[in-house]
Amino acid sequence: MLNVFVHHVLMFGNVTGGGNAYNIPNNYLSIDDGALSETCCVGTLAHEVGHCLGLYHTFNWTWGSGNQNQVREKVERVGTCANCTTEGDLLCDTPADPHELASFWGIDTLYLLVWENMTNCVFDTIVMDNCGDQYDPDETNMMSYFPDSCHSNFTTDQGLRALSFLNGSLSGLLAPENQTITQTATYTAGEYFHTAKQVITYASSNLAYTADAILRSAAGNAIYVTPGTTFSPGIGFTLLSAQSTCD
Repeated sequence: MLNVFVHHVLMFGNVTGGGNAYNIPNNYLSIDDGALSETCCVGTLAHEVGHCLGLYHTFNWTWGSGNQNQVREKVERVGTCANCTTEGDLLCDTPADPHELASFWGIDTLYLLVWENMTNCVFDTIVMDNCGDQYDPDETNMMSYFPDSCHSNFTTDQGLRALSFLNGSLSGLLAPENQTITQTATYTAGEYFHTAKQVITYASSNLAYTADAILRSAAGNAIYVTPGTTFSPGIGFTLLSAQSTCD
């Protein structure tokens, strides 16, 4: 379960923003409601979810000192000039992206405006790394800062990195295959969630959700409720949702 907080206005100091994952990786993010509804920003949520699943910007520069002369990720993927495993987003199937270099190396303002306002999703400005190779970033990558209208993909290595976090430090985000609820309790307030990829079974001898208690249960195939479970909300509610899915 990944928590998504939707803000009417999302502020970064005195500046409004589209989204924020707060940490890499993370189990929650914030997004401005405009980024969910406006066509300009349709990739923002996917971008922030990528951060939550351990993905960096394709132009990530934080591994260096921040000095404008610091060597950043180079264009080569293999060979003596390659450093894609230690710089940038640490992945070698995402082409090196000079976006942060543009601001650090003093490339003129016009260049930055052209970058941020591309309409044809083609980066045709010449920027060289210090090995003499010309940058050719992927304008369609979800983790880039190219316009949202250009975004359409994550790479294989980005997917594998995300999967490694989901199987590791983010394993708590994943629903179990099946879940059986056996505790004996009466809940009159609070909010409760039960999720499973396949089946949830309420198998308690005495379990009740009443009064102000809010219960949400979601499973991929079925939810079974055995005798002993009571759903009797007052101003709270109970929602059980099972949806069979295709392979």
